[in-house]
Amino acid sequence: MSIRVYKDGAWVTVSGKNTSDSNLVTRTLFTHNFTTTSTSRETFTITNNALKTYTLYKITVSGPCWLTTYISDTTRTADMTNRVVTDTDWTFSVPVSDPRPGDGVVAEIVKLSGSTEEFRLSPPSIGWNDNPSPVGEMYVALANFNHDTSSTFTASFEVLQMES
Repeated sequence: MSIRVYKDGAWVTVSGKNTSDSNLVTRTLFTHNFTTTSTSRETFTITNNALKTYTLYKITVSGPCWLTTYISDTTRTADMTNRVVTDTDWTFSVPVSDPRPGDGVVAEIVKLSGSTEEFRLSPPSIGWNDNPSPVGEMYVALANFNHDTSSTFTASFEVLQMES
C-alpha cells in the first residue's frame, strides 16, 4: 500500500505496511480472579506476556469495586497513599480526586453496586510496564465494595499487545 503526502514543498509517495499482513496481532481477552481479604484497597500484580506495552480497550468486573491499573509498583504505592479517603457515609475507602497527568494510572473504574458490567475506555488507554527491564506485568489496586471482609472478584481485560 502506498499513499501520497506533501513534504518539503512537493508531493511524495510513501509505502506502508500492507493491512492484510498476517503478522498483525489481534486483541486478547484475559481474565483474572482477585480474592480480597478486607474492604480496603489491596494490591495485585497480574502477569501476562501481552502487558509489556499494550492498548487497553475494555475492563469487565463481576461486582462493585474500585479497580485501578498502573504502569509500576512505585506509581501504585504513591497513588494509594495520595488519593483515598474513608468517608463517614461509606465503610470503605473512596477516591477523593482524579489522578493527575503523570501519576502512572493507566485506567480506573468505580462500580458502586450491581453485578457484572463492562467498561469501555474511550479513547482506549495505552499502558506499559515501566520497570527498567520491562516484563509482562500489570499493577492493580482493588477495593472491595461488597461490604464483606472477603470476596472474589473477576476482572477481564481486553488488550492489544504492542511489544513482544
